[in-house]
Amino acid sequence: MLLDPAWQHGQGLADPIRGFVLASGVYDLEPVRLSARNTYLHLTESDVLALSPHRHLPAMPPPTTLFWGDGELTEFKRQSEAFAAALNAAGGAVTTHVIAGSNHFDVYDLFGDPKSAVVDAVRRQAAGLPLGE
Repeated sequence: MLLDPAWQHGQGLADPIRGFVLASGVYDLEPVRLSARNTYLHLTESDVLALSPHRHLPAMPPPTTLFWGDGELTEFKRQSEAFAAALNAAGGAVTTHVIAGSNHFDVYDLFGDPKSAVVDAVRRQAAGLPLGE
């Protein structure tokens, strides 16, 4: 949700975020609202609108690298691919990586591995280097 221009404006920030490294995210809550999980989450249509990053993209998103595991459920893969496409369509520089042997839960472990592609992407973002090279 840090991509949301309304949030940034509400905080009095101008271009506070220069890039993102995202992993195995849920970027649109509508499929969750329509699933059995909503029996305990109680998401409403207005919650989905307010809390889905896919619905709050800026006009020109900052550079973004998305990771997901090849062992993810189909919906997690679809969400990542759809979010990458939406960022790209909005004019953002987007790089995607599928991590072999990972799933929705263990792909996050790569943020703690200094030799991982995820940490390399974070370093590249912090240094202002081009994505995906």
